[in-house]
Amino acid sequence: NEVTRSLLSKDHLFGLSQWWICSVVGKDIVDPESGEIITDVLMERLSADPELQMKFSNISAWCTIATVIKDILVHRLCEWRQNVVVDVPPQMIHDSSLLRAVCSPIIVVEAPLQSRFHRLLTRDPSSTEEEIELRIKVNDDLVS
Repeated sequence: NEVTRSLLSKDHLFGLSQWWICSVVGKDIVDPESGEIITDVLMERLSADPELQMKFSNISAWCTIATVIKDILVHRLCEWRQNVVVDVPPQMIHDSSLLRAVCSPIIVVEAPLQSRFHRLLTRDPSSTEEEIELRIKVNDDLVS
C-alpha cells in the first residue's frame, strides 16, 4: 500500500513515476504550488476513460515492480538479509518475469475473503463493492 501511494509523489523513483504518469494523463494534474499530483483530478480522468485507466495501470505496475526490486536489493545487498518478504498482488507476480526472477521461491498465501475485501477497501476507499469483488475474482483466477 505504501508503495502504491508513493507512486504519485514527485520524489518517487527520482520523479520518474510522476513524469511517466503526467506524460500519459496530462501535466495539468500536477498542483503548481506543491508539485504533487492532484489525486481527485487524476481519478476523475481515469474513471472517464477506460483506455487511459489501462495505461495508468500499466505504468503504476512497472513503477511498483521497480520499487519492489529496489527495496529487495537494498535489503539483500546493503543490510545483508538473506530472506526478504515481499507482499504484492498475485497479478504483479504473474505479469512480471523480472519480479519472478528476483523473488524466489514465491509462496502465495490466501487470506480470508473478508480480510482481502477490507484490505482493498482500505487501499482505495472510492471503490464500489462490485469493483472490489471483481479485483478479488481476477486475482483468484490468476493464482488458480
